[in-house]
Amino acid sequence: MSETTPALELEPIELDEDARELIEAELAHLLQGMPDERRVPYERLSEAVAAGRVEPELAPLLERVVGSRGGDGDALPDPGVAGGSAGA
Repeated sequence: MSETTPALELEPIELDEDARELIEAELAHLLQGMPDERRVPYERLSEAVAAGRVEPELAPLLERVVGSRGGDGDALPDPGVAGGSAGA
Protein backbone atom coordinates (compact mmCIF):
# COMPACT_ATOMS: atom_id res chain seq x y z
CA MET A 1 0.00 0.00 0.00
CA SER A 2 1.23 3.39 -0.91
CA GLU A 3 0.26 6.43 1.06
CA THR A 4 1.11 9.85 -0.16
CA THR A 5 1.92 12.40 2.44
CA PRO A 6 1.02 15.94 1.46
CA ALA A 7 3.99 18.24 1.30
CA LEU A 8 4.26 20.49 4.29
CA GLU A 9 3.54 24.04 3.36
CA LEU A 10 5.50 26.19 5.72
CA GLU A 11 4.04 29.52 6.64
CA PRO A 12 6.07 32.73 6.69
CA ILE A 13 7.10 33.92 10.13
CA GLU A 14 5.25 37.09 11.08
CA LEU A 15 7.19 39.42 13.39
CA ASP A 16 5.70 42.05 15.66
CA GLU A 17 7.31 45.46 16.08
CA ASP A 18 9.31 44.51 19.19
CA ALA A 19 10.75 41.40 17.53
CA ARG A 20 11.60 43.37 14.38
CA GLU A 21 13.48 46.00 16.38
CA LEU A 22 15.51 43.45 18.32
CA ILE A 23 16.38 41.32 15.30
CA GLU A 24 17.16 44.35 13.11
CA ALA A 25 19.58 45.62 15.77
CA GLU A 26 21.30 42.23 15.95
CA LEU A 27 21.54 42.00 12.16
CA ALA A 28 22.97 45.52 11.91
CA HIS A 29 25.63 44.57 14.44
CA LEU A 30 26.47 41.35 12.58
CA LEU A 31 26.62 43.01 9.17
CA GLN A 32 29.06 45.72 10.33
CA GLY A 33 32.16 43.56 10.18
CA MET A 34 30.95 40.80 7.90
CA PRO A 35 32.93 40.07 4.71
CA ASP A 36 31.07 40.82 1.48
CA GLU A 37 30.90 37.16 0.42
CA ARG A 38 28.83 36.31 3.52
CA ARG A 39 26.53 39.35 3.52
CA VAL A 40 23.95 38.42 0.86
CA PRO A 41 21.78 36.00 2.91
CA TYR A 42 21.96 38.24 5.99
CA GLU A 43 20.93 41.27 3.92
CA ARG A 44 17.97 39.30 2.52
CA LEU A 45 17.02 38.38 6.07
CA SER A 46 17.38 42.00 7.18
CA GLU A 47 14.98 43.13 4.43
CA ALA A 48 12.48 40.41 5.40
CA VAL A 49 12.68 41.32 9.09
CA ALA A 50 12.15 45.01 8.29
CA ALA A 51 9.01 44.01 6.37
CA GLY A 52 7.86 41.92 9.35
CA ARG A 53 7.56 38.71 7.32
CA VAL A 54 10.31 36.09 7.06
CA GLU A 55 9.84 33.41 4.40
CA PRO A 56 10.44 29.77 5.40
CA GLU A 57 13.70 29.45 3.44
CA LEU A 58 15.22 32.17 5.66
CA ALA A 59 14.01 30.57 8.91
CA PRO A 60 17.26 28.63 9.61
CA LEU A 61 19.28 31.84 9.26
CA LEU A 62 16.82 33.69 11.49
CA GLU A 63 17.23 30.97 14.10
CA ARG A 64 21.02 31.35 13.88
CA VAL A 65 20.80 35.11 14.34
CA VAL A 66 18.36 34.90 17.24
CA GLY A 67 20.48 32.15 18.83
CA SER A 68 23.57 34.34 18.55
CA ARG A 69 22.10 36.88 20.98
CA GLY A 70 23.48 34.83 23.86
CA GLY A 71 27.01 35.06 22.47
CA ASP A 72 29.15 37.61 20.73
CA GLY A 73 27.77 36.95 17.25
CA ASP A 74 31.23 36.46 15.76
CA ALA A 75 30.93 32.69 16.03
CA LEU A 76 27.97 32.41 13.63
CA PRO A 77 28.48 29.61 11.13
CA ASP A 78 28.69 30.49 7.45
CA PRO A 79 25.20 30.10 5.93
CA GLY A 80 26.56 28.12 2.98
CA VAL A 81 27.83 31.05 0.98
CA ALA A 82 31.39 30.08 0.24
CA GLY A 83 33.17 31.40 -2.77
CA GLY A 84 31.25 30.96 -5.99
CA SER A 85 27.53 31.52 -5.38
CA ALA A 86 27.55 35.12 -4.15
CA GLY A 87 26.64 36.53 -7.55
CA ALA A 88 23.47 34.49 -7.96
